[in-house]
Amino acid sequence: SRLATVMTGDLDRAQALALSITDPNRQAEALGVVAMAAAGGGDLDRAQELALAITDPNRQAETLTDLAGTAAGTGDLDRARTLAEQAETVARSVTDPGEQQWALSRLATVMTGDLDRAQALALSITDQSLRARALADLAAAVAKAGDLDRAQALTLSITDQSLRARALADLAA
Repeated sequence: SRLATVMTGDLDRAQALALSITDPNRQAEALGVVAMAAAGGGDLDRAQELALAITDPNRQAETLTDLAGTAAGTGDLDRARTLAEQAETVARSVTDPGEQQWALSRLATVMTGDLDRAQALALSITDQSLRARALADLAAAVAKAGDLDRAQALTLSITDQSLRARALADLAA
């Protein structure tokens, strides 16, 4: 029913319902849904407020990352950068190393508006497979933007030979 409320566009009611949920996991999920609905309706201020109300760091980092991608997609690069910075701070506070690495890899792939920061973030990922995925995704975005030399350099920075070969093949395709 919460999702139905969001789908009908009554964000005030959806927000009130989400905030009334007492289970922290369900509340975090509901706040994320409402935040993305607000962003989809063009209200990034409200979306950001809702994301910051999420108490679970994994879900908060995920929602902030999604919002950063949405903001970048609409051309609001300043907002995207702010949201990405918030997402990175939260992601780095995640205590589970695997979850932290996953959050950072997702963030690196949506930060294509700030390639230097996205590259630094991707290179900071210690999990080899997630780092390779983030670098490959970033390389694909850079290639799509027309910077083939940088895309190749990003791909060549992947240390695992098989993952590097797969990323190079994807670039060549």
